[in-house]
Amino acid sequence: MTATRRNSVLSRSLWSAQAYSLRAVLGQMRHVQVTTICLVLSYGGWQTMANEIALERFSDAEHQQISELMRELRNIKRDDLFVPVARLQLLHLTDQIDKAGELDTETVNGIRRFARGVAFNIASFTWPGWDDTGPIPLERQQLGLSAARVGLALAEAAEDVTPNILWINGVHEISAGEFENAIATFTRAKSVAKNSFFKSMHDAWIALTRHLMNPTDASRTALDNAVEAVKTGDDPDAEFYAQQLSTALTVFLRPQSEDTSSSPNTED
Repeated sequence: MTATRRNSVLSRSLWSAQAYSLRAVLGQMRHVQVTTICLVLSYGGWQTMANEIALERFSDAEHQQISELMRELRNIKRDDLFVPVARLQLLHLTDQIDKAGELDTETVNGIRRFARGVAFNIASFTWPGWDDTGPIPLERQQLGLSAARVGLALAEAAEDVTPNILWINGVHEISAGEFENAIATFTRAKSVAKNSFFKSMHDAWIALTRHLMNPTDASRTALDNAVEAVKTGDDPDAEFYAQQLSTALTVFLRPQSEDTSSSPNTED
């Protein structure tokens, strides 16, 4: 996937924010240290600290700053730090949902949808099929599959299951060798796809999965035909989606050791 395309996917799922500097954003996150200190206090001391503003839920502005921080990490090519920051954001959002209490359903579902986008980003940055960041350690891929599942659970709770969150689950299931689950997931994604082009795209992912399950001349022909149907489909990004399938196939056909390296500088 090209850097431009991947950045566009990222920016659609993150909140817009003002152009804070990286140093300023990091400064706003010092409350994490305060939380750590408070956790070692006695129970009575903790009760005293409970009303401190440093321990309040993130404000909308702070969420925007975290989003800006993730953009800054991309700009300075520190993708290895993107996932931990995204996880911090996801953990806080799910905590907000757990403690929603008096919030109305529409507000809670809004939080769920935003958290779904954060979970999607974690899953996207830990999937090896883009083939644009080097080997991704197996434990990172497992984290990505988990994030995809969390994103889907959030979408279901909000009654807003999108093809994208299903797709990221399906491709991670392929990576994990869960082929039957992947086919079921892509079939579900096809059922909610917005038009015939995207239905054909999910058909192609199903064909790819079936070829990986049982590679034969017939399954390869079916896959090639499905990819060609995507490539010539009625969508301005048709060639991109077709190339994505071809790239993923190349990755999945490599010896597994090439995509499960534990190299610390190629985590995502």
